Amino acid sequence: MALAKPQVVETAADTITAEGVAETQTAQVDVVVDEPAADQAVAVAKQASAPTVTEQRTNAMAQFSQEQAAAGFEGLDLTGMSFDRVKLHEGTFKLGSEDADIGNSFDCVIHSTRRLFVVRQSDDQDAKAYYSYDSKGDTLTDGSSAAEIKQEWLEDGYGTADSPLDIKEYLEAMAVLVNREDEFEGQMVMLSIPPASKAKLSGAAAQAFTKMNKALLSDVVTRCIVGKQLGEGTKKFRPWVFQVTGRYEG
Repeated sequence: MALAKPQVVETAADTITAEGVAETQTAQVDVVVDEPAADQAVAVAKQASAPTVTEQRTNAMAQFSQEQAAAGFEGLDLTGMSFDRVKLHEGTFKLGSEDADIGNSFDCVIHSTRRLFVVRQSDDQDAKAYYSYDSKGDTLTDGSSAAEIKQEWLEDGYGTADSPLDIKEYLEAMAVLVNREDEFEGQMVMLSIPPASKAKLSGAAAQAFTKMNKALLSDVVTRCIVGKQLGEGTKKFRPWVFQVTGRYEG
């Protein structure tokens, strides 16, 4: 067999711009491909598999940190907790640890999504909780172990066979707030979308793709709205509702 020679394959990699928005750039990667033997009619190139969306976002965050370190700002590591979260609570959207009220609807541009698990002591909505990207809740969103938290809860009687932890799969969306006339205009946030509302966002993404020439959520403005109350008693809740209002022209 003849010696292998390098081929240049173009791959897409996400970076984060100064405004904090993910941007796709093209990089060149050397891939070694075997040249065809004399009795071969067709050469087959070995190509690296495309990175997942989660890997792309992780790489983008890592590159941002590297670029900041090169500029003299070492230790600025981005994680899912680097930005204020938007959650739906008691019929209104709340932002950040201060629970700033941003109304019963807001516009945003969603740049990426990933699975997020909310781990609670029990199914009581007032129970203590933490976020994890692990389906078993073994780690926190910064990658550190959640063992100490679980042990403390176990000592309080939570996480046993008779009283298992409540783990629900949410959707975490990285987004930028738009069309606002307050200090939150242009702010990057994380949306914590509960299980009952995930399919609604999937539907909005499908509408954008089919009606707007294969547009992605990052190409359009998505309006998030407080939905009508569902359920009864302690199980009542209000879902997120999503509407695509048009292409983003910013």
